[in-house]
Parts: sequence; structure tokens; C-alpha cells
Amino acid sequence: MAGGVRPAIMLVLICALVLPVLCVYPFYSDIDIHHCIAIELIRATDLPYRSTFVANLPGIVDIHLLAIMLFGTSVLGFRLFEIMFQVLTVLTLYRVSRLWFSGAPAILGCFTYAVMYVHGPANYLGHPDCFAVLPLLFGVGALILAFRSHTVAGLSSVSSRRILLLVAGMAYGTATCFRPTFGLMLFLPIVFLFDPRRKMGRRSFYVTLLGFTIAVAVCVAIYAPTFEGIRALYTAIIVYNFEVKLHSFAWHDYSKRLFLIVTLILSLGIIVWMRHRKGQSFSNAPQCPSESRFLIATFLSLAIGIGSMGRFAGYHLTPFFALFLPVITSTIWEWSRENRQRGQLFLFSLIVTVVFLYPWHMVWRIFLAVSGTAPFPNSWYSDPATAQVVSYTLRHTNSSDTVEVATFHPSVRWRIDRQFATRFSIPECMLLKQSDGTFAAYQREWQTEYICSIERMRPKFYLVENLVDNSGTHSTLDLIFELPGLRELLDREYRVDTAIASYVFYVRKEQANLHILSTR
Repeated sequence: MAGGVRPAIMLVLICALVLPVLCVYPFYSDIDIHHCIAIELIRATDLPYRSTFVANLPGIVDIHLLAIMLFGTSVLGFRLFEIMFQVLTVLTLYRVSRLWFSGAPAILGCFTYAVMYVHGPANYLGHPDCFAVLPLLFGVGALILAFRSHTVAGLSSVSSRRILLLVAGMAYGTATCFRPTFGLMLFLPIVFLFDPRRKMGRRSFYVTLLGFTIAVAVCVAIYAPTFEGIRALYTAIIVYNFEVKLHSFAWHDYSKRLFLIVTLILSLGIIVWMRHRKGQSFSNAPQCPSESRFLIATFLSLAIGIGSMGRFAGYHLTPFFALFLPVITSTIWEWSRENRQRGQLFLFSLIVTVVFLYPWHMVWRIFLAVSGTAPFPNSWYSDPATAQVVSYTLRHTNSSDTVEVATFHPSVRWRIDRQFATRFSIPECMLLKQSDGTFAAYQREWQTEYICSIERMRPKFYLVENLVDNSGTHSTLDLIFELPGLRELLDREYRVDTAIASYVFYVRKEQANLHILSTR
């Protein structure tokens, strides 16, 4: 009883003391995009790929929709949902870790993951990869339990094993709906658990594949129930990403956390080599060679998936850290227990890690808050310029008016509670070019659709963000004006109204006089 109570208390402390700091983090550009898409879906009462543009499977949009339905559209509401999700992730990580490790190293693995996650920075939080960790853990755990159920007599019935395989497939399918490359984590590692040369192995693979197909098919069917929707989905998440977006990043666009992963892997290799050299083994390790190969293949699949995207962004590495940190902490923990000096070194390293990784500066913001103000005010989550742009737009439009915002950072767009003229939250998909410097045919269609939507919806304001690079020769305004017909449309039907911070406001000429009268 006591052995079960102590891990439970530790997990509660991790979830209660470490994760809540996420509430203080603002949004970053990609999170603004997903949040904007979700809000526009609710306003339009329509589905992605038809009413909005999504360059990925809509798993992350579902997350934002759930957060909005539970807690509203605020940044704090989303962070509260993220905390709930990460609590489930930590608990599941502990349960899966216990398949191989004892209680103490499993708790340490959960603790280091939680501290690593809340370390941020803000541009590493709330991404599809962060939410995909939970279903990936479910998939790994269910596959291992299914494998053990037919290798250990009397452990489970055939029907329960099939249920586990089906759940595993659906879990991997759900993760794939966040990032398609996660599908590799099912198809490569599974052959090390279930021998495809044997009838039982093939059946296990087919049942798992059925669960995977069901999860992906349900996701696609909900968001693209028509042939037109399926075509838009295929073009946006497959053709566009491979033909255009993949070429917009260089291999030097990598996160420095990649070096941390390499260091951890080398440390693990050195410790394992030293123990094997002495003829010692690890008690906290997979005892079955098939499970060891499965875990190695899982990490390789993650690495291949990340590499296939052409860059190593920090948030892409979150699933790798989630799965690898329990392994490395368990290994170091067992190594440290061999003598007192190692134990002291391990404790000192753990304390230093916590002091370095935990975002104390974010916690300090809470204590610096002015007394008498509401906790977690909106001013924490947006800069003054964004607040001014949003305020001006709302003051000078009616609830029935249409507006359009052209920006690569849509923090302004989703905060404006008005109908928008186009389905493009950011113009990136219409402006990025193929490797040969030309636009694809479907991009030309999107450009035409964009201009036609503005002409048809006749927005009162057209806001465009004008950011200039350090040289002063390139600006986002010039880039957006490369859209065929946009400059001519604005010259013909709009005039410059005002400029706030980096935003230029264009107002329709026919409404300009009324707008001037309303400002007096």
C-alpha cells in the first residue's frame, strides 16, 4: 500500500508544483495560427480545408476547439487545457515507464520531462508534437501489453489482446493526425514485436493497422466529408508541404536541443558500455530482446520523422525527450546507486538541472503583478501594439462588418471579433515559392481565391503588417503586395486610413467619409 501511495504523492506534487507555470506563457506565432483557425471555424460554423486553410492534419485544431469550448478563447483558457493535457501525459508516462523501470527512476523520468517541458520557451509550447506525446505513449504501452499477453501464458485472452492492438493502432493514428510523420513509429517498430513471417504476427499487425486506419479515417471524414474537401486536404497537407514548404527551410535551421539529445545518447552509451565491460547488467531495462529492439526502432523512427521535415525545431524534439528521459534517468539512477559518491553527484546534477531548467523568471512575473488587478490579465499575453490595433479595429467597426488582416503572425487576427473576408489566416501558402522560384498551379488558384474573396466580401478594413528587415530593403508589405491583383484592388477601392505600430490600415473609399464622421 505504501509503495503505491508514495509514487502517487510524487506525481501529484509534480503536476501541482511544476506544470501550473504554463499559465503565464503567452502564445507564439504557430500557436496563434492554430488558435485563429479554431476561432474562425466556430465563427463560420464550417470545417477546415473549406472555411479555413490548414497545412496539416487537423489534430491540433481539435485541441484548440476543445480548449475554446471548455475555457473560452483566451490564452489563459488554452494554457489551462494544456496543463490538463500534460497532467494526463505525465501520469501515462509513469505508467508506461513502469513496464520496464522501478518506481523511483520512473518518477524521476516524469519529473525531468515536466521540468523540461515547462522550461519552454514559449515558441516550444503548445505545438502538435507536444499534444501527440500522450497518444504515442498509449500506443507504446498498448503494444507492449499486447506483446506480453501472447508471450506469457495465461496473462490475457485472445479478445483482450486484440482490443489492446486495436487501441494501439488508434493511438498511433491519433498521433499521426497531429503530425503525419508519427505514422513511422507504428510501421517500423512493430515488426520487432510481432514477426510478420508468422501467422500470429501478421494477424497482430492487421488488427493494429485497422485501428490506425480507423483513427485517421475518422479524422479525415469529419473534416473533409466531400470529394472537394478531400482534394483540398490532400493538396494542403501533402502536395503543398512536399513541393513548397519543405524547401523553405535550410538544414542550419535546427534547435540547439539537438546537441543535448546527442549528449544524452552518448552518456547512455558510455554507461552501458562500462557496465557491460564489467559483466554487469541493468535491473531497470527491458528483459526481452524483442522489446529492446522495439524501443530502439521507436527512437529511430522518431529521428527519421524529424529529419524528413528538413529541420530540427525544438518542439519537434518533445516526443523524443518524453520517451528518452525516463531511459536516461533510470540508467543514471541505477549507476549512481553503486556508491555514495555517485549518489551525491547524481543528486547535485539533478538540483542543478532543476534550477537551470525551471522558468523562475515566469514565476516571478506573478509576484510582480500589481496588487488589486485581476490574476493573469490579458496584458500578460499580448504586447501593447497588438492591443492598440485590436482596440482601434473594434471601435471603428460594427459587429456585422467584415475585415481582413494580412500578417505572418496572426496574434491580432484572432483577437478581432469580426468576420473575415478570406479563409487564409496567414498569406504564407500563397507567397512561398517552389525550389525553382515559381508558384505551383494550386497556389495560383489560392491567390485568385484570395482576391476574389476580398472583392466579394468587401471588408471595411484591410490591415497589413509591415515589418522591415535589418537592412531596410525588404518588408512584409512588399512581399504581400506580390499577390497578383492585390495592389490594384487596394488602389481602386481603398485608401490608407492610419498606421498603428507595424500595421497599416486601409479603409474602403465608400465608407471612408462615414468613418471620418464616426471618429469625430
